[in-house]
Amino acid sequence: MELFLGVTCIMIGVAYTSYRAGLHRGAEWTLQSLHERKIIIFDRWGNPEPNFMLINKDTFENCEAEK
Repeated sequence: MELFLGVTCIMIGVAYTSYRAGLHRGAEWTLQSLHERKIIIFDRWGNPEPNFMLINKDTFENCEAEK
């Protein structure tokens, strides 16, 4: 019984750690992709902001065509 409880705790810990790592990688990929497409820019403190100078209705049509 103790072995089952220990293995279960370890499995939950591994699953949670993997979930958090996946969230981090997904968020990082999304920010990089939006920055490369010039949809967002980063201010001097590293915070993302919308790039209103280059966003128009064609911006999103071009992104859909790339897929």
